[in-house]
Amino acid sequence: MFIELGLSISGTNHQVRYPDIVICHSRSVIGISELKYLPRTRPAWQKDIATFRWIVENKATLFVSNARFRGVNADARVYPLADDVLYVWAGVHAAADIDLQTLAGPEFRSCFPALHAQTSHKGPLTLG
Repeated sequence: MFIELGLSISGTNHQVRYPDIVICHSRSVIGISELKYLPRTRPAWQKDIATFRWIVENKATLFVSNARFRGVNADARVYPLADDVLYVWAGVHAAADIDLQTLAGPEFRSCFPALHAQTSHKGPLTLG
């Protein structure tokens, strides 16, 4: 599991995105998560969905590397994205009527859980 690890496109059009959590097994990236903690306000989700779309559009040329910036570089590897990557959005936020699965689009239907813990001034936390 890597925190804010850069996903890079190789080649002349070099681009990088930094999702909150990238989960790998020994051969590839199997999960990418964006997290929000905004218990008093509505969540800002547009950038997260744009990042997920960018990843899907560039999946064939994306890779992550666990090479270190400082210190001894032990067991550095490059991880491609697995064919069945799971994209997860999870947030603790004030009540908001958003359906991220629909907003993300049909290409995410089978690989995109959106987890909500909605806060309220008058009641308990609502999970959905």
